[in-house]
Amino acid sequence: MAIALVALTFGLAGGVAADQLWPAAMPNLPVPLHRDRLDPRLLERVRRIVATSFYASAPSSDEVIQAETRGLVNAAGDPLTTYLSPRQVAALANLSRGVAAVPGFDLVHKAGNLYVARVDPGSAAERAGLVSGYRVLSIDGRPAAPLRDVEAKAQLAGAAAGQVRLRVTRFGVTLTVDLPREGRPAPASISTFQGARVVPISLASHDDALRSAALLAGALAQPGAGVVLDLRGRFSGDPADAALITDLLLPDGIAFSLAGVQGPPREVTVAAASGRRLDVPVVALIDGYTGGPAELAAGALQERHRVRLVGDQTLGRCGEVTTQLLPDGGALVARASWCSLAGGRRIDPGGLSPDVATYVGPPAVAGATDPGLVAAVAALAGRP
Repeated sequence: MAIALVALTFGLAGGVAADQLWPAAMPNLPVPLHRDRLDPRLLERVRRIVATSFYASAPSSDEVIQAETRGLVNAAGDPLTTYLSPRQVAALANLSRGVAAVPGFDLVHKAGNLYVARVDPGSAAERAGLVSGYRVLSIDGRPAAPLRDVEAKAQLAGAAAGQVRLRVTRFGVTLTVDLPREGRPAPASISTFQGARVVPISLASHDDALRSAALLAGALAQPGAGVVLDLRGRFSGDPADAALITDLLLPDGIAFSLAGVQGPPREVTVAAASGRRLDVPVVALIDGYTGGPAELAAGALQERHRVRLVGDQTLGRCGEVTTQLLPDGGALVARASWCSLAGGRRIDPGGLSPDVATYVGPPAVAGATDPGLVAAVAALAGRP
């Protein structure tokens, strides 16, 4: 069974031998790869030239190996297979534990380049002069142009107390800024905000999904102004677990469909769950880190006009992935399934567009009111 992205640091402790990963861990590669055509002497020659001719100080052996691995995966031309370095693996694991550590802005990939798509009001990024439209040259010293979506999110993620260095350019002006990451702890139970019940939804594992469904059922049964599903920063898990949320909120019918690398698409129909309520107003908070089953549930609910989505464009990665840990702590991540909404629309790679586009990041000042909840309550009340 394919392993959700976030489980990569927990479910495969110890990893696998590098030679076991070729080519089984890359099922979607469009070109054949042959180990007997690799010349170790050529690789060693290239390493020496790079180390002695192109760097003021030679890169470490780990950096060279990681660059070689990334180049191998990227050169194969498969947009669905990604190499994550050990640092990126650790950063995504931090996100999975409920801390969306982001540096006050988000990125979008257009025409082969990364651009700043949004700058959070009051954030360190805004104070540093960063604005939407800057083209990103590098993130923490790594060229940004070849980064794929998951890689870029991993580069931006990390410990809440850390920093990210960004080089950007616009109209011929280049800036280098060091920005602190600004984290948001995720609550573990229902809370109330201005009369609305706020339910933190985590679908990272099946047990998490069952707990989230129980929380949602409890919130739907309580009186109040409505329910807010908090899906911010939730990008991992088994897409099939999205049904635990849609079963509680949708009338009978098809919720979504899943298609694997092999086999026909499988339609997932709504099962009438105990505690289902169709009359309670619901909104969902989403951001650029909403992916996986959380993104799929949001899309299914939006398509049936059951919720209004409030926030930013989502990640655009709702399909299941297979993950293979490498001996250095890095990982190969390959798409194992794709998801579509009941009407046939694919969520990936474009993501979901919110019904109410607004800033929903962490408060600019510690202890301040969460702007996402303010926007969600306004949407529940029908305010723009």
